[in-house]
Amino acid sequence: MDELSQVNQQFKVSAGVTYQDNRISSSTSKQAARVMKVNLKDRYTNIELGIPIPLNKLSKVVAGTLSNSAPGHQVVGAINGSFFGPTGLPVYLIANNNQLVNAGKLPIGKTEYVNEPIAFGVKNGKGIIYHYNLDLHFEHKGATYPITTSNKARATDELILYTSGNPSQYTNTTPKGIEVVVENLDSSLNMSLGSTVTGVVTKIREYGDTTNTLIPAGISHREKVKNY
Repeated sequence: MDELSQVNQQFKVSAGVTYQDNRISSSTSKQAARVMKVNLKDRYTNIELGIPIPLNKLSKVVAGTLSNSAPGHQVVGAINGSFFGPTGLPVYLIANNNQLVNAGKLPIGKTEYVNEPIAFGVKNGKGIIYHYNLDLHFEHKGATYPITTSNKARATDELILYTSGNPSQYTNTTPKGIEVVVENLDSSLNMSLGSTVTGVVTKIREYGDTTNTLIPAGISHREKVKNY
């Protein structure tokens, strides 16, 4: 099926950014692709990650653009970086300046909504779309346990890391799991990639306990779920 593509509109937004409205048509459909071409070689042009505070705060793209603009820092365009789940948290991996912001919420697999662990980033002024391998785990008495992800509702046989970045101060989980609270950390839990944090288990909520576990401010909490 032959397709016809043409530029419907194009103009310079700034010295390093060009807006382009492309129209694509075929015998069966008509589509529009609106593109921002960014020249990162321009000294005044950059791509930044806008992170809401708190992370689950929702707003329209235009509102987020205006809130990040200031004298000497003019935002000329923005796009949605992720979908969000029921709690408002992003569902995909987010990292910024070597710091893990969000581990992602969705399972990854051929039959899942996310087929491959792939992320977009910028390195040395060039855009990159590539596979990533995020290794979250904790160690206890010589044994290593993989952490499924962070700050999400857990499912069967998942181990979830809860931090102060969770939308709620509590885990809000069912009693069908064991929860372990870790405090007295030897360093700040800033989630830097490649970092290791050591702490002390101060509380265990056993399987079947209906107590809603409080997540200490700035501290991590781990939960292991048994099979239902």
